[in-house]
Amino acid sequence: MSTRLTQRVVPKSASYTIKYPMDAPGTIFSNRGATGTVTFTLPTPSRALLGVSYEFSGVADYAITVAGAAASDLLTKNDAAADSVSASTAGELIGSRMRATCLESAEGTFKWQVTGIAVGHTYTVV
Repeated sequence: MSTRLTQRVVPKSASYTIKYPMDAPGTIFSNRGATGTVTFTLPTPSRALLGVSYEFSGVADYAITVAGAAASDLLTKNDAAADSVSASTAGELIGSRMRATCLESAEGTFKWQVTGIAVGHTYTVV
């Protein structure tokens, strides 16, 4: 019997809204098969999602955007109230990777912290 842990990898060729708990924590979403920008919309951050994380990987030469369910749902570099983070710079799309983790940013306030985790890629914050 194997003790290997695996992460679920789900390709999306069009924009997609993540559905917790159907989309298990730790799932890696890719843009395999995309013919344009793919936007992944995260669920509304809440205490029930505290510690849940998802990853997003660019495998096709198209932009990936990670967006909050509502304005200001994201926390990212130098922005505590971002709407979205994207990997959209030409020549830096394939191999881009982002992680979103639900955190408590203040007492009773929850946000998705979105971090670019691939080295050498530019991530644009809106």
